[in-house]
Amino acid sequence: MCYLVVLDGPRWGTVHSLGGGPQVAGRGPGTDIALAHGGVSARHCRFERRGSWTVVRDLGSSNGTLLNGRSVQSAALRDGDVLTIGGVSLIFRAEARVTAWDGPFGRHPAGRPAPVPGLVDPFSEAALRANHRAYLPPGLAQPREAG
Repeated sequence: MCYLVVLDGPRWGTVHSLGGGPQVAGRGPGTDIALAHGGVSARHCRFERRGSWTVVRDLGSSNGTLLNGRSVQSAALRDGDVLTIGGVSLIFRAEARVTAWDGPFGRHPAGRPAPVPGLVDPFSEAALRANHRAYLPPGLAQPREAG
């Protein structure tokens, strides 16, 4: 399973699981990934699996979808890619990067993997705050603090 982690705004650190069928991100009712930001369209973009790839497709949004700082209509995602969806930045984490956290220790209620005793939870707020610069490709703005 793949994940999106919110890097800024009021939902900073929220983890969205990209499992199952296609999922729509937006600020409108009925979206699978709710992003409450004025720059996000009601139905902004869709995430879907195509074979072993996760693909993002812009749904005609007003402000577009950026992948690592470049506007895209449709693109396959790689681990560590940063998406900007109408002003909200998220990092894509591929299955290979989180599999170790999906073991016998269960899952957090929020859908993110449970921490393994003795290891740092890579999705914890402290870990994200300490390492967020490593997640962003050079030239992208640093995440804003939640207000």
